[in-house]
Formats: sequence, structure tokens, C-alpha cells
Amino acid sequence: MPIESGIVRCLENLTGVMRCRLLPDSLSAEILEAERRYGSSSFFPVNNAGLQMVFQRQRVLALLKDGTFRPPRVPTVLMVEVMDNHCASGPDVVSLGEKFYRIIGKELLGEHKEAGEEVLPISETFVIYPGRRGEASRPALFLLPPVPFPELEEKGEELGIHRIVSASPCSLSDAVIRDRLSFSRDRRFATLLIGFDLLGGTLPSAHIRA
Repeated sequence: MPIESGIVRCLENLTGVMRCRLLPDSLSAEILEAERRYGSSSFFPVNNAGLQMVFQRQRVLALLKDGTFRPPRVPTVLMVEVMDNHCASGPDVVSLGEKFYRIIGKELLGEHKEAGEEVLPISETFVIYPGRRGEASRPALFLLPPVPFPELEEKGEELGIHRIVSASPCSLSDAVIRDRLSFSRDRRFATLLIGFDLLGGTLPSAHIRA
């Protein structure tokens, strides 16, 4: 039985997962182009680095999930400023590939705001930290980082996979996925992409573009 069949069965048994399908390689370029167009046309630049990392893996699965699927365990949206590598350090710094970013805003997942730090709420689930902003000339953008998928990570050896990562597509990519994979267009559901490598086979890491 192909490895992917066991993984699909594992995912379809999770609460909230409506459908799961292996993403054809032919869709990769179309989805990445949709992400590029969305990111460059937004009022504020958007870099879906998590989705770029998903497509650096050997296999990609697409999920359709409803509101009962468990919430993410880490922020899925960050506002960041681009940093010089030589000055990149601290708990508010995130690195992806060779790029370093300082977190100047983030999605809240029920945690308390940092004590003693100036916070500017943008919504009930997103805050900005004005005091973290460096020089105004530094580029700033929204960053969608890679998100762990613990349900597969815990069974990685059993399933024969590793380097597991997930990401949510933008609205343009979401439409492509739903259309090509015959997923429901009901907006109560959402799509999610999961990438992984097969144990015993590796691919060179690609550079994540900011």
C-alpha cells in the first residue's frame, strides 16, 4: 500500500477533517503563482513563507476542514520587519532560511499580552508592538510562517515520513485547490496544505523568498 494512503486515512480520522487528497505536482506552480499575485497586490505585502516551505517537500496533501478542527498551536500570522543578519537576535526574532525578521505584531491565541510592553490592539486576535519597530526605512510585511502538524509528527516514523510542515493558502490559492480537487466551496470550510518528505529520501532545502 502506498505511504500516502496510510497518511490520508490517518488524517481523515481526525475531528473536523472533511476530505484529504494528495496534491498533483501539476498544481504546485499554479498555487505558488496565485500566492505571489496575492502577496504583491495586497495593501500591505504578504509573504506566505509557510506555503513555500510546504512545496519544498516531496509530497503535499490538501485538507478540507470545518470549524471543529483543532485550532493552531502557534500564531499563523505575524507582522514583521526585515532585519540585517548580523543584528538578528532576541526572543522576538524569527528566522526562515537565510532571512531574519523581528516580530512587531502577531495573532493572539488566547495568551496574555506581554507584561510591561506597549501593545496596540488591531482586533480581538491581533496586536502590534510599536516599541519593537526599528528604522522606518526597514521593510515591513505580513509573514505567514510554517506551522507544525503534531498529529503526523507523533506518528512520523510509523508512517515513514519526516520534515512535516503545514500552511494555509491565501484566498486565490484556496479557490484553485477547491476547483481542481472538487472540494466544497462552502465558506464554512477551509483548506490546509501539509508537506512532508519520505524517510530515506531527502531533497535540498530551497531558499524562502521574502
